[in-house]
Amino acid sequence: FPVLFGKEKLIMSFKEPPITKKERKNRGRKAEKVAEDATCDEGLYERLRALRYEIASEEQVPAYIVFSNSTLRDMAAKKPRNSAEFLEVSGVGRMKAEKYSERFIKAILGYENE
Repeated sequence: FPVLFGKEKLIMSFKEPPITKKERKNRGRKAEKVAEDATCDEGLYERLRALRYEIASEEQVPAYIVFSNSTLRDMAAKKPRNSAEFLEVSGVGRMKAEKYSERFIKAILGYENE
């Protein structure tokens, strides 16, 4: 218990700073705006929705937990081909990029090669 009695210091750090409610709310609006502005490939968008549903079923979570519709629309518009480009999609952070980028990039490349 040295920390409790002041004999040792406890240093904590965060990988990413926590976001406020306001920032979280604005993120959703930004993603929606990006989705509206982007011209996405509807065929690719439907393919990405199917992949999202498949992943959500595997993980037993709602589909929007994997990615929102606006994120999929932005992805279908930008068509990322690597992890760096995948991170530029609105609504994609490091954690989701690490978890899902490989499968979504593979789907995008497969769609383009058809």
